[in-house]
This record gives sequence, structure tokens and C-alpha cells, in this order.
Amino acid sequence: MSAEDGNYHALLARHDAMRLRRQMLSYGTFPGASSGSGSGTGLRGPAGQPYDGVADQRTIMRNLDLVAPFEELIAHLYQALFTRHPSLRSLFPAEMAFQQAHLARAFWYLLEHLDRPEQITATFTQLGRDHRKLGVRPAQYAAFETALCEALRIRAGEH
Repeated sequence: MSAEDGNYHALLARHDAMRLRRQMLSYGTFPGASSGSGSGTGLRGPAGQPYDGVADQRTIMRNLDLVAPFEELIAHLYQALFTRHPSLRSLFPAEMAFQQAHLARAFWYLLEHLDRPEQITATFTQLGRDHRKLGVRPAQYAAFETALCEALRIRAGEH
């Protein structure tokens, strides 16, 4: 097994542990969980309440200046990702400007469509399929998520 495979398997184990923890802590209370009540989309928010994308959208937009501009947030994200997982750098182009602009557009798309979770699900499901074709593995998404959280903490500071 190569060092890169070893890194992947370590990431995969961490990803599975984090996924299990999230499921145990929020079973049935996350977007995508079935409501069982037949009401609306079946998407559930905290405490089993119907998911309110409009409220999330308002909250995020009201506080967006804490992490904006996206260019700086994304620079921190990739710095954190490549510092923690240098082997992932090879999955990205040498020149990151296009990649960073593409990610900024994806963030804006997400924010602009929070009130339409089914549309977000369809779009990002296809994006996931496209990334799978490029060889992106589930644990690498977890590494990206961790780097994004770190970048958000850096940009938002004490907030």
C-alpha cells in the first residue's frame, strides 16, 4: 500500500466515524431525512421541524460579511486543505484561479437557492457524480468539509 493509499484509508476511517457521529446526534433531523408525515418535501430541520430554507438564507445573508469576500474564504479553505492533506493537491490544477472562481459560483448558487432544496439537491448530486468520475472519494469530501469549517472560523473570527 502506498503512502497515498494509507492517507486515503485514514481519511476514509475518519469520514465514516464523523458520519456515524452525525447520524447518532441528529437522526431524522437533517435536510434529506424523511418526515414520514407526507408534508411537503420531507426535508427536516432542527428538532424535526420542516426545513426552512428561506430562514437559513436570511440568516446567512445577514451574516455573510463575516466571511466575505468568497475569494479570501476560498484561499483559506485551500490553504487548510493542502496543509492538512498535501496528497490532495495533485487532484487540482496547478493554477487555481478557475477552480476558485468555480467554487465561489457554487457557493453563490447554494445561497441563492436555499429556498429550493430540491433544486440544490439535484444540482449538487450531479456535481458529486461529476467529481466521482474524476476519482474523488468520500473521505476527500470530509477533508474538504473540515477545511471549509476551518476557513469559516478563520474568516469569522470570534463570531
